[in-house]
Amino acid sequence: MAASLYTQARSLYEQRQYAELDALLSPQREQLAEASPYLTFWLADAWRRLGKQPAALELVREMATVARRSGIPRLELDRLNLEGMLHFETGDTVAAEASWRDLLAHADADRNDDFTARANNNLGIIYTLQARTAEAVMSYQRALTAYRMLGARRGLAQSHQNLGITYRELDEFDDADNHFVQASRFARESDSEDELGRAEYERALLIYLSRRDASMARVTAQRARNRFTSLNDPVGVSDATRVLAMIELGEDNLAEARASAYDALAEARRVGHALLEGELLFVLAAAARKADDAERADAIETEARFAFEKARAPAWGERFRVMTARL
Repeated sequence: MAASLYTQARSLYEQRQYAELDALLSPQREQLAEASPYLTFWLADAWRRLGKQPAALELVREMATVARRSGIPRLELDRLNLEGMLHFETGDTVAAEASWRDLLAHADADRNDDFTARANNNLGIIYTLQARTAEAVMSYQRALTAYRMLGARRGLAQSHQNLGITYRELDEFDDADNHFVQASRFARESDSEDELGRAEYERALLIYLSRRDASMARVTAQRARNRFTSLNDPVGVSDATRVLAMIELGEDNLAEARASAYDALAEARRVGHALLEGELLFVLAAAARKADDAERADAIETEARFAFEKARAPAWGERFRVMTARL
């Protein structure tokens, strides 16, 4: 029975059929560790993809002892990587950094180039949020070097996308666009629909900021939102919706901007995604300021700053506020 469950779960996980994996494993949650340590990890990752971040984080913490005693070095690397992602997505960037530093130390000790690359890529995100741009670029470049050696196209997509975001924030639009194009190419080659969606909505924002081409930006962001809807990924849908709200803000379509931002904000608050919450609040504050409602704008900006303080990323919050003000 255990072998059959493992085989079925592994197949669903590799095919990224997370809802089906949840339905298979959730009823047997308490017995998963006895059947196979990896079943618990797969369930936690499925919950993360389905927008159940707090429950997934609890499960990842529960499996820490089992992972360390399993005798499977990769399981602890997988667990630390997922733990960092869940901390990040629930707004605790300090805890995320700690998990990813542990991941880097374990990966270096095990000489695991794959997880060394992942850790560098993820730490680059933390440095980006802390406005430590030079360190962020260095971390992403280290990740790219490792991923190239491994031929890991999904990892290459992730690092190119993060470099695209970094250069976009520096207004180096040509470099940013090149990285987003590369990210999309590697995402397609690795059949990574989620990474392709992220590259699409981040590039959509670049298209709008650099060219003010609202039509092209909308089409690109909507394509990303449709992709995440098909993947049953509510956080991805919300991130793409945030970009659509920013485009409408820039076009002075304030009712549409507010409607999109409030839709995404509800999901961000449901999963405890403080960074996304703060970004959406700054969009709403900018919409209020454009509508000449300074008092409301000030109040919403205070909420936004609180969200970024909660995420321990005030530097990114200020950068994002300036970007929305430009719209």
